[in-house]
Amino acid sequence: MNRIGSLLPTMVIGFIQGNDVRILDMQSDSISLQSCSPVQDGCTLTISFFDVKKYGYDEFIIKDCKILDIITDEFSYFYKLKAGIFINKSQ
Repeated sequence: MNRIGSLLPTMVIGFIQGNDVRILDMQSDSISLQSCSPVQDGCTLTISFFDVKKYGYDEFIIKDCKILDIITDEFSYFYKLKAGIFINKSQ
């Protein structure tokens, strides 16, 4: 299983439907995130990773994300999404 751990908020930026989301964890087949707004099943997630060597962001799009789990609290929604179609916009 491929996993990216300890994601710093300044190094990874996520957007769904024009709203920013905090990427909490990424694995080869799923992504955990926190959002202030509800997310629709089948959403498109845009993720930008900061590349220190290029001193800029590489952008990736993941389409057709499926909601696997939702946890809500007073201020946030926590989602686990199954990754859909992966597109590298930086190439």
